[in-house]
Amino acid sequence: MARVLLAATLLMLLGLAWGEPFKSEDELVKYLHTDSDYNKKLMPPGTKSPNVTINGQRLNVTDEPVIVDVNLFVRYIGEINDENKDYQLSLTLRQSWVDERLSYTKTVEEQDYVLLTDPSKIWVPDLFFSNEKEGHDHQLMTANNLIRIEPSGKVLYSTRVSLKLSCPMDFVTYPMDKQICSIRMASYAHTTKNLIFKWKDEKAVEVANSLDPSPYHLQGIGTDYCFSKTNTGEYSCVKAAFLLKRVINNYLMHAYLPLSLLVLVSWIIFWLDERSTGVRVIVAVITFIATVFEGSRVTGEAPHASYTKAIDVWVNWSIFFVFFAIVEQVVVILISDKRPSSVKEPPAAGDEEGGVALPLMENGDKAGELSEVPAASSPAQQNLVSKWLSRYKTTARRIDVVARILFPVVYVLFNLTYWSSYADYEGINTLSTYTKISYN
Repeated sequence: MARVLLAATLLMLLGLAWGEPFKSEDELVKYLHTDSDYNKKLMPPGTKSPNVTINGQRLNVTDEPVIVDVNLFVRYIGEINDENKDYQLSLTLRQSWVDERLSYTKTVEEQDYVLLTDPSKIWVPDLFFSNEKEGHDHQLMTANNLIRIEPSGKVLYSTRVSLKLSCPMDFVTYPMDKQICSIRMASYAHTTKNLIFKWKDEKAVEVANSLDPSPYHLQGIGTDYCFSKTNTGEYSCVKAAFLLKRVINNYLMHAYLPLSLLVLVSWIIFWLDERSTGVRVIVAVITFIATVFEGSRVTGEAPHASYTKAIDVWVNWSIFFVFFAIVEQVVVILISDKRPSSVKEPPAAGDEEGGVALPLMENGDKAGELSEVPAASSPAQQNLVSKWLSRYKTTARRIDVVARILFPVVYVLFNLTYWSSYADYEGINTLSTYTKISYN
């Protein structure tokens, strides 16, 4: 009977003391490590009409949810896999909320919080990574967990995790592409009526120094919210985005430069004698085969996609330029074969030193000049071009001379169009809906 009265008395005292802070840190620790009335499976009391600001706008909250502030410290960005479209991330995840059931009276001046390492002793938010493929926490030596409880009941829960996250990628501008890879964290069971995640007001995402994942360069970080509605309710979600730009230096040396040199080599045939048919054919065929093989190597190393990438455009046009050089070679050979070798080029009109006197017409002009006078008046530029081409005796040689100028000009125009269409000269892309965070 005495035991029953004692138990009833204790229950009454606990009932009266409910909501009152513990008298000391030791009392709180003992409370958590013994069988007590604290139920870690139940959520702490929420905040009535909390002041929640998202992207500079206040969120209208009518219920009493628990507000959890989230921030990240990114330790390492590992392999970024273009084929599987995922990336590895090692980070420290910090969550902070208020649990009034854990408030206590501070007794030691030097100690501003109670430190725990076992998160199973208290209630923690049911956060999960919605775009996670693989993941684990760190248990080497000791569990990488930290819990700080301040006298007001504010809880800081920090843990270290390593993840492999999916990252939708777009390779249209590859290898000058930029990718935005994100990490999304949401509540698994609690709707926004009970739990809301929000980014910490200051230093929402922190990064380690020199965090540049090869073959990309980290150009920016942004934060956003990704509330999702399903048939079971609306769930809170926060998202961090990493703007990654591919480093192009390696591709310039091993893809663009070799193909450009092969295109330039194919123009050697324009400078060879049109009668050196064998040499011209050998140079043209070897250059074309080398360009095709080099283009196959470059495209084979590129990520697979069902659409045309920037590197595909470069490879195809390089092959086209070499192919057109071969076509020019075929035309020159055909014209050279049809030209009779016994026929000599007639002397220029008015050339009286050639030993042939041309008859005069009634107007005083020589008969040989009629072939050089056009039927209609032409611009002075056409006369200059005609005079310039007349310096070369054969039609085949004239075609080569025109090709020497035409091919480089067209190739320069192609380069101007290509690089202005695909290259990113600003060096950074805005994160549109994301709240931009500077990266040092």
